Amino acid sequence: MIKYRQEFLGSVKTDAIGLIKEHFAEVYPSRNVFDLDMDWDTYGTLQDLDRLRIFTARDGDKLIGYLWVVISPSLHAKGEQIPCEDGWFVSKGYRGRGVSKYLLSFGEKCLKEDGFKVLHMVASEDNNLDTVMDKCGYKKIETKFEKVI
Repeated sequence: MIKYRQEFLGSVKTDAIGLIKEHFAEVYPSRNVFDLDMDWDTYGTLQDLDRLRIFTARDGDKLIGYLWVVISPSLHAKGEQIPCEDGWFVSKGYRGRGVSKYLLSFGEKCLKEDGFKVLHMVASEDNNLDTVMDKCGYKKIETKFEKVI
């Protein structure tokens, strides 16, 4: 049975390494420019500042999916805080079962309970999620570009 919960860095970091590597190899836009080297110190600082939320999906004890959210002050709406997805991933063997949707819904529920008004989600062009995001009630607000310089 799959369980969804909010966890902290210390309880998820070791379990997440394998999934993060899978995620990076599959969809990280700059994977040909940068090596995967997680900045755990900064994630720890963000958690200490209450600027990090980690939502997980586990099959028993096995981590099968995550939604990492970083909270930043809005520079366009003074005083507001904007949660933005930093990583949303479900292991290939668990896709097509609604795990991604339930994980996202769980994260939204927790963030709403914490008083946040919006959640920004990001998807790479390698992993186009327009249809999924539309079904989940999201509106496309931006297109981001990258160039190796």
